[in-house]
Amino acid sequence: MEESRSLKKNAAGSLASREVRLSAGALEKALLSVFPKEDACSWDYTGMYVGNPAEEVHGVAVALDPTVRAMKEAVDAGANVLVTHHPVFLDAPTCFTPFALQGQTSGAGVHYALTHGLSVMSFHTACDASVEGLGALPALLRLNQVGVLDPYDHNPNKGFGALCTPQEELPCSIFLLVVFRCLVRFLVFGVILQQSLIQSLLVEDLREVCLSTV
Repeated sequence: MEESRSLKKNAAGSLASREVRLSAGALEKALLSVFPKEDACSWDYTGMYVGNPAEEVHGVAVALDPTVRAMKEAVDAGANVLVTHHPVFLDAPTCFTPFALQGQTSGAGVHYALTHGLSVMSFHTACDASVEGLGALPALLRLNQVGVLDPYDHNPNKGFGALCTPQEELPCSIFLLVVFRCLVRFLVFGVILQQSLIQSLLVEDLREVCLSTV
């Protein structure tokens, strides 16, 4: 029996998968399930503070900082959502004039996002303290994570700083070379650890989480 809820017939008579629409609010909810607000520092801003939760997602860009330049490149690439590590602001802006008038400020960023239909969400310290965030660098450096330096009371697997042991015995000089190669890789390709972590979650694991929330 044909499952009409998930499949439809096109003009040629073959079956096509159902089109799934995702709102910016649903995307934020999915990311907050991985990086919840309660895991962030009290002074931090987590989630979407600029944008429209009801807007349909047409494309997602990822950046370390929500600069006007990053926003412009996101819009030029066809994205209407920008996911960043650092938030748009920590202290509330006092001026919301364009970039051309005040340069790179948080107020100019808010102005650009709102006038170009761009939703911006960030997950800063919630990402830093997450299990995924803590484990990313040890994995790259061939280390076994054995604990958390400053664990959270509500979850000892989350917090700040990873305690590690080497996967194999390496001379100090070889270990330093591994560290250097990782840093060079980040610099050459413009890849920052937290940025690549969020991007991988968006591309792989988050797709399933998003679909389950709509």
